[in-house]
Amino acid sequence: MASLAPTTPWTAGAKDDYRDCPVTTLKVDMHTERLIIANAVMAVVTLALGGIAALLIALTRWQAIHLLPAVWFYRLLTLHGIDMLIAWIVFFEMAGLHFGSTILLNARHAAPKLAWTGFIMMTVGGLMANAVVLFDPNSNVMFSAYVPMKAHPLFYLSYILFAVGALITVITFFINVVTAKREGRFTGSLPLVVFGLMTAAILATYTLLEGAAAIVPAFFWSLGILKTYDPGIYRNFFWGFGHPAQQVNLAAMVSIWYALAQMTVGIRPVNENSRALPSSSTCSSSTLVRLITCWLTPVFPSPGSRQYILCHVPCCAWFHDARLLHSCCFGNCPTRQRL
Repeated sequence: MASLAPTTPWTAGAKDDYRDCPVTTLKVDMHTERLIIANAVMAVVTLALGGIAALLIALTRWQAIHLLPAVWFYRLLTLHGIDMLIAWIVFFEMAGLHFGSTILLNARHAAPKLAWTGFIMMTVGGLMANAVVLFDPNSNVMFSAYVPMKAHPLFYLSYILFAVGALITVITFFINVVTAKREGRFTGSLPLVVFGLMTAAILATYTLLEGAAAIVPAFFWSLGILKTYDPGIYRNFFWGFGHPAQQVNLAAMVSIWYALAQMTVGIRPVNENSRALPSSSTCSSSTLVRLITCWLTPVFPSPGSRQYILCHVPCCAWFHDARLLHSCCFGNCPTRQRL
């Protein structure tokens, strides 16, 4: 295995340093490298926890074994949902945002302390959620935690910490991109992969704010400060977080596919400008559909209703179209192009 290249200061006397990647020849900021490793490790840890919970759930559903009692089944089902549908995916996406906003732009990390603050909040929130679910018998409310089911206040606080930490990391992504532009690390428009990650970051900002609109009142409700909390309002805001989060996953996933295709076999898109259109349409259509949903339905629509058809079918269609456009536009030319 090749040893890491020695680190070099970005500028004379600067505290920030980097190393040259021997494979891609890109500059790897050392702050970014440590942040990527930390987020990737936590992603694998939460994925492992969710996977273990899934195995135990499957052995319980298998009637010949029926491993766990009902209480523990629902505890692990809640834990599985938190780790597999939220935690591990978001940790990995945060690592991708650090990678795209610095290494792919040959730029430095402009706000490492802020980024570490976000990571610590996410880690504390994620681990707290797992602990509360495992040790509090009243917190087996599934990851969606539908009102009027009430969990321990620490359950909602863990969600808030995780979401705020993720939002801080998204903010550092924007800071890094702006700093790289001002320092002349790239000219013109963003490279394709970074553009896709920018789409994911914009969607993530909106998605996390929707989640906060659902969870923060639930936190006050669990403390008794808020006497009542309408279940329809909670579900509307919660799935304003849940469904657009899949668009975040889509944008980040396809962006990483582009990067891997470029780095491994040298594939490049036929036209970089046209390839940016699906990401833009995914971002705008997701927001449009959500606004229509809020306008038409004060509560979550039932399948088959007019509201469901008007709001959810177009969302699924745009989701599919974005994936189809991304898949069909791949070029076959091995000529290397900027990521």
